[in-house]
Amino acid sequence: MLAIYGLITEQDVGKLFIAGVLPGILAVAMYMITITIIGAARPGFLPAGPRSSWNERVEALRDVWATLLLFAFVIGGIYGGVFTATEAAAPAPAAPSSSASCAGACHGGTFFARMLETTRITAAVFTVLIGAILFGYFLTVTQTPQKVTEFLTGLGLGATACSR
Repeated sequence: MLAIYGLITEQDVGKLFIAGVLPGILAVAMYMITITIIGAARPGFLPAGPRSSWNERVEALRDVWATLLLFAFVIGGIYGGVFTATEAAAPAPAAPSSSASCAGACHGGTFFARMLETTRITAAVFTVLIGAILFGYFLTVTQTPQKVTEFLTGLGLGATACSR
């Protein structure tokens, strides 16, 4: 979402990623606190899963290594100066594809189905992006924000009328 926002607003995507780290950590912490409070206040309200031992929990983290490696590769490459955020778009999809191929998860029809779903999602995102850019161009050409501002200030209502 930050990359799309950066493209629409012509902002530096790398700076947006850095700016999003603290709010992201804060949001995760607040979600954890909220869920803990709800779980303590209403014990039967949240769904209960099967209990897992610490060994099972550590073993489950092994499934996440590819995602963490991809994150470190892309973000580390951007901030390490190896490539720009735009250039990171090339190796980013290649890394999970190659790791899935090595793990034997992508074969035959599965690979085609995943590529088709990726194409559909990308087309949907770009449709929204193109619509936003065209709408912004339309607003610029028609000077709609300036005309609305002129209309509202021309009413002569004053600052107190707008706050009600």
